Amino acid sequence: METFERARLDAYFAKIAAQFAPTDQATSFLVTHLLAERPGFVRAVAAMSRLRAVLPKPKSITPTAQREVERAIPVDTLSRELFADPDAALDYFESRAAGEPVVLLDVGGYFAPALAELHSRFSGRILGVIEDTENGHRRYKDLDKLPCPVISVARSPQALSQGFTVARDREDALRGAGLVLCATGAISLHGEDFGHLRNGAYVATVTSSEDELELSNLPDVYTRTTVGDHVTRYQTTGHYFYLANGGNAVNFLHGASVGPFIFLVQAEILAGIRLLTRTDLAPGMHEASADDRAAIAATWLSYFNR
Repeated sequence: METFERARLDAYFAKIAAQFAPTDQATSFLVTHLLAERPGFVRAVAAMSRLRAVLPKPKSITPTAQREVERAIPVDTLSRELFADPDAALDYFESRAAGEPVVLLDVGGYFAPALAELHSRFSGRILGVIEDTENGHRRYKDLDKLPCPVISVARSPQALSQGFTVARDREDALRGAGLVLCATGAISLHGEDFGHLRNGAYVATVTSSEDELELSNLPDVYTRTTVGDHVTRYQTTGHYFYLANGGNAVNFLHGASVGPFIFLVQAEILAGIRLLTRTDLAPGMHEASADDRAAIAATWLSYFNR
C-alpha cells in the first residue's frame, strides 16, 4: 500500500476504535484474510481488546502483512481440524487465554463445531462470536442451540449492488451464463447442476471448493485436462466447461485486492466487540444496530468518499 493510503486507513480505524471503545476490554482471537491492507484492522482489534492471536486463512496470506503483524501479535496456524475437535480447541484456548473473557472474531465458521463445548468447559468465559461471511453465518445458524451471542456482519446492507438481472430459474440461468461465479458458502453447484452449464462456460468461486462445488459428485464420464495456468477443462461427449483454480477462491490467486467498502464491514466487527463485552446480549444470532451502522457510514464517508 502507498504511504498515504496506509495513513488514511490507520486514521479511519483509530476513529472507529475510539467511537466504539468498550468500557471493559475482553480477550480476542481473530480469524482473518491477512492481506496487504489488513494490519491496520488488526491494530484496531488490538486497541479494543487483548488480542491473543491472529489466525490467518491459509490461502489468503500476504507475507509482508504477516511479518508486520507478527512483530506485535502471535500468528497461529489455522485449520478446520483444530476447531473440529473440542478437546484440541479447548487446549488451544486454555494455552492462550485461561480464565479470561473471550470474544471470537471469525471468518467462515471455524469456531462453530467446538463452540458449545468451549462455552461449557473453558476456564474463562466465551462472550460470543462475530462472524464475517455468509458461509460462517450458516454454520452458526445451523447449530442446534447457540450457547452465546453470535453477531453476524455477513448480511450488512451497506454493500449495495444495482442494475443486475435476477434469474428466476436455476437451470435456465446456468444454460445462459458464460461465467458462473459462486459466492454463497452453501454449495452453489451440485453434481447434477454441472450438466446444465452451457458449453465453454467458466466456473469460479470466491470461497472454497468444498463450500461451493460438489465436484466429487460429478459423473465419472468427465475427463479433466489442464489447459492453462489455474484452468482445468472438464469434458465429456457433447459437453465441456472450465474450472478456475481448482474451485478455490480466484480472488486470492494473485494476491487479493479489496476495495474500501470492506472497511465498512470491518468497522461493524469492531462495533461488535463492544456489543459482546457489554454481556447483555442473549444467546442467538444478532446484527449491528441501525444507529451503529449509521455512525460507521458517516465516518467511512468522511475518509473514503471525498
